Amino acid sequence: MLEKVSIIVPMYNAEKTIKTCIESIISQTYKNIEIIVINDGSIDQSLDLVKNFDDSRINLITIENSGPSLARNLGIKKATGTYVQFVDSDDYLEPDMTEFLVNEIIKKDCDWVIDGYYIHNNDRIRPILFKKRIYENKVIRDQILNMYQEGLLNSLWNKLYKIEHIDTLFNTEVKNGEDLIFNLEYIKNINTISVVNNCHYHYINQVSDHNLSGKHHKDAIKYLNLQYKALINLNTDKKSQYVDLYLREFLRIIRKARRCKISYREFKDILHDTKEYCNLTWRKEDCQRIYTKIIFFMIRKRFDFALKICASFMDILYSLKNSRFF
Repeated sequence: MLEKVSIIVPMYNAEKTIKTCIESIISQTYKNIEIIVINDGSIDQSLDLVKNFDDSRINLITIENSGPSLARNLGIKKATGTYVQFVDSDDYLEPDMTEFLVNEIIKKDCDWVIDGYYIHNNDRIRPILFKKRIYENKVIRDQILNMYQEGLLNSLWNKLYKIEHIDTLFNTEVKNGEDLIFNLEYIKNINTISVVNNCHYHYINQVSDHNLSGKHHKDAIKYLNLQYKALINLNTDKKSQYVDLYLREFLRIIRKARRCKISYREFKDILHDTKEYCNLTWRKEDCQRIYTKIIFFMIRKRFDFALKICASFMDILYSLKNSRFF
């Protein structure tokens, strides 16, 4: 008999999408599945909609609102399958997704399968396809940076996991980028990865960066720092190669912050967190390069408080001269 797949669906106020999501899971051509729906304190009609499904494979669990990480952790603890698949409550699957992933993991005798996906932006649907390949043993850690840049490691829902290799759960303190950190922990325990050139998952992009608070962007920098700490820990030999990549991600967050017109005080908090992280992570030459590029970026983009920011960075650079890293 084919091994069971535990499909974990965290759900919070998903009344507009949960029916389509669950229908796509129930309709899978691979039948030996359990569907663990974690109702994360929904206050809309989501719970009733799931209760209306007459399928013994659905295990519906309700908890107080605690966030998707805790919900997924509970799902993992309740899972009885050999394999684990994650699905977001506003997305849906192609009918043969689970069967395809299981066949791939068995055929290639691998520990992790990474599939492509369709991304929905309003009325536009775009396939995201990856080059077909196999990563084995030491090559996995050597290729972490390339895999990250290609976008192979950031998501959960286009992958199939072996539950025996999950020994670290989601960090419930991290609200952004927790998927990447979970995947990096999983990689530590596996020997073979199969990347396939197909699309089976429909990801509905509903994220908007408009009207986000300064705290959101401050948290984004915090989570960015945690992600890069996890990346570097997997391959410290290539630490210096992460500098420009980190800077690019940092500036992307700052561009969003600028569009949201966060205050000078909020931005200064972001810079303070960045300084602390850089001091603990990068060499002094890298710190100087990061700070210099950020200063020129501010001036080039004509921030209203660019001169104040530059003055703050000058203070940071001056303090670095007296730090233990120089």
